[in-house]
Amino acid sequence: MRSVKQVLLVLFLVSAGFAQDRPNEVEWTRIDTRDNGISVSFPPGYLVNSEEAWDGDPVFSIFAGGRGIYLRFVASNDVSDRYWSRMKDRAKNKGSEFKVGNVECLSYTSEVDGDGINEAISMRTKKRVYRFSIAARSIRNPDAARFLRSLTIDGKALFPSSEPNSLPETTVFLESLETTPKIAEAMERKRIKQDRKISYHPFSDFVKEEATGQFDEPPIIVDAPRHTRSLYSLARPNGKRTLRGVVRVVLLANGQIGDITVYSDASNSFGRICAAQAKEIRFVPAEKDGESVDSAVVLNYGVILNAR
Repeated sequence: MRSVKQVLLVLFLVSAGFAQDRPNEVEWTRIDTRDNGISVSFPPGYLVNSEEAWDGDPVFSIFAGGRGIYLRFVASNDVSDRYWSRMKDRAKNKGSEFKVGNVECLSYTSEVDGDGINEAISMRTKKRVYRFSIAARSIRNPDAARFLRSLTIDGKALFPSSEPNSLPETTVFLESLETTPKIAEAMERKRIKQDRKISYHPFSDFVKEEATGQFDEPPIIVDAPRHTRSLYSLARPNGKRTLRGVVRVVLLANGQIGDITVYSDASNSFGRICAAQAKEIRFVPAEKDGESVDSAVVLNYGVILNAR
């Protein structure tokens, strides 16, 4: 596991690289949690889900995407050690733990191609657990830079810039946010019967790709269920075993799930569970010229199974 200094140094250098492209001087909205000085800013057009349930506890989710970036901030009321331990397991060997004041933090970096960035930071206070995540095709994207530098913990920027932060902002409190109509529609959308192809392939056939399709605004995944009880029912008697699975899902313009392709070397049962969970994804369709269009996303389904 990398040291905290290594992680923060990498991120600081990444954020410094952003400075070569100045952010747009449009007004963003700062989401103030009123909890240990944690806040973050979003560009215009962000989406809110204030009614999502995560492990039975209410959370707030704020999304923004487009122009090669995807931004998300999640606030959950589950501060249990059990929940926090699961987050640590996900970051194992790819992240680091550190503290800022009284806030426990986990930093997790995913592999990206070229000069892209895919970073997630989880923060636990006595009140909530927050998850800040950013994915950008290029570290020089000015909106990505602004989002990264906007994150504050203990009232101070986690990734400060050498330039003064005088970009226009308006502040709203987390609890005052209401679900955006697009998100509400996605959560309430009824599933309809349709032709759908589900295919299974060995993991070695998988070719890495991001969300694909011709669009101006990418699809927004509102809810991607992972029923861990179903997965853990596959536990093997002989020690631990890691099941590896990647699922490519076509997201149709009408908000329904299209073809599903599962790549895995695990059992057929595992593949079927991955496909079944992919069918339950709820999302806001991608858009092109203001109209909804088809797209596709790739999701990782993996689990470490313990002995019975």
